[in-house]
Amino acid sequence: MLTPKFHHFISHNLRPQIKNTAANVLRETWLIYKNTKLVKKVDRARVRHHQRKFLQAIHELRRLKMEQRKLTDQANTVADLAKTQNMMYDLVTELQHRSGEMDRRIVVLEQKLDSILLGVQSLPVVLSQAVTKLQRDFLDDLACRVHFLSSSLSSECFSAPPKQLCPGSTTPETPYS
Repeated sequence: MLTPKFHHFISHNLRPQIKNTAANVLRETWLIYKNTKLVKKVDRARVRHHQRKFLQAIHELRRLKMEQRKLTDQANTVADLAKTQNMMYDLVTELQHRSGEMDRRIVVLEQKLDSILLGVQSLPVVLSQAVTKLQRDFLDDLACRVHFLSSSLSSECFSAPPKQLCPGSTTPETPYS
């Protein structure tokens, strides 16, 4: 791609050529008019010669104008490319920022998942301990109730309260109470 300064330089060099070619078109037009209308006897060879030069000047002017348009389009393309490059840089910067933010969030999620995994892995041990404690409490309570019932049935004059028979247990409820 050409730089804008180069485009300006080339465009600046095209201007005098365009002016010169436009002047040639006018000169040949004038010479055709002069050789056809202002003379008494028309020289057809001279008129055709000026007509050929007139057509050559028109073609040259069209070519230079087209070249000038192409240079202008290329200069605009370079400017658009620079704008696009800036937009792409901004987008890449934004994506990098978002990527960093996503990486940070992923790390936080991984830490939370690790803590959940540790909790799930320790769950069987905690459940086993809880079930064991419940079974032990149930069996102790059952033993106290059996002991209380057997002792109350065997000796009716026993006067100790049930709390003293089974420390840490509540008063057993009998179906007869």
